[in-house]
Amino acid sequence: TTPKPTTTPKPTTTPKRTTTPKPTTTPKRTTTPKRATTPKRATTPKATTTEEQIQPELECTWGSIKADTGLQGKRIDAISLSGSGLNQGDTSNYYRNLVTCYENCMANSRCNGVEIEPYNTNSMSCYNIRGSEEVSKPGYMSSSKNCKKVTTPPPEPTTASLVTSTPTSGCRWGEPQRDTVMSGKILEIRYLQWFHYKTDSNGFTYEQNFLKCRQACMENEECYGIQISPTSANIKKCQMVSVKAVRTVHRAGWTLLAKNCPEEDKLEYHSFSKYDALALNPNFTGSEELFNLVLPCRSSIWFKLFLNGDDGDQNSHIEIFDRTSGNIYCNKGGYQTWHGGEKTDFYFSRQLACSEDKINLLVKRSSTLIEIYNDGILVYYQTFSADDDGYCVRETSQVTTQVFEYDTELEIAFGLN
Repeated sequence: TTPKPTTTPKPTTTPKRTTTPKPTTTPKRTTTPKRATTPKRATTPKATTTEEQIQPELECTWGSIKADTGLQGKRIDAISLSGSGLNQGDTSNYYRNLVTCYENCMANSRCNGVEIEPYNTNSMSCYNIRGSEEVSKPGYMSSSKNCKKVTTPPPEPTTASLVTSTPTSGCRWGEPQRDTVMSGKILEIRYLQWFHYKTDSNGFTYEQNFLKCRQACMENEECYGIQISPTSANIKKCQMVSVKAVRTVHRAGWTLLAKNCPEEDKLEYHSFSKYDALALNPNFTGSEELFNLVLPCRSSIWFKLFLNGDDGDQNSHIEIFDRTSGNIYCNKGGYQTWHGGEKTDFYFSRQLACSEDKINLLVKRSSTLIEIYNDGILVYYQTFSADDDGYCVRETSQVTTQVFEYDTELEIAFGLN
């Protein structure tokens, strides 16, 4: 017999991997069911605005001053003016008290206006009135305070606001000064009245024009104060004054109200003359020394500035002969052939120009250079070196003056470009 074919043995199978049993899990904690809560009341959502809401405020302005009119109501405050009006000698009290009366009423929410007694009474007064009904009162004058609620920022102040005590510039009014005016350029003249309280052709009263003049000066950066003509003048006027320095001079019968702006740097001018020399110790800041000079407008003005050091020795001098020439002296400079130093004569690049009957010079000096400007135009310069110009390179600690010609005052100030 044919033998049976041999069969190929089945391949051995790989045993299955043993699996690690899953860890037993801790059963979840049973939680106490939450208490049923009462649903909150539905609230109306707040209105959204694109800008922060502005609370209504009162905006108050002064009405025009009316003659032969008073206000019907209770007098809540009284300020005595100066005797029988403007006929008294010291008018400075009158201006101060008149403005105070208006400002007090504007600041008092109970006050509806002011009422002013006739000028011919023995004791003239300004009253704050609680009540705005106008009534006829011969000789009196009144001005109502008109207020309204506003929800938008108030407009810029206008001439209708007769009194503004604190402008945005931060300037303040000084106390009225009797028999005093400012030395400076007159910016504008505003006529007040022919006689005290009579109405002019425009229908404005003396008080209204005075307050408008005061406000106009406060709003004008060039105005340094107002001055008011004497009471004896046929036409009283208010002058707005622009000055290079707050320098006052005596003038009988006038009243000055100066505008003080402490945040502004102002030049302090010092007068000197042929008979009244100066010896000052300026406090210069920085490396540049600035000398501001105001001279009379004339062909010949011969004067000299001596610039001295800490030890009292003369460093240099600046000498001006006239509107065309001068010289600069350096102590211990050059060959020391002129009084122990060297003198440099010079001519200005142009004749010094006058502005409003004055010659304005600015001298800039440092250890290496001196420059002279006339109304902003450079008219002369000279350089210094430590090797050739001696004490001209030293800092100035004291300034003295000498005037040879011209009997009227000259002026000098230090600092500010």
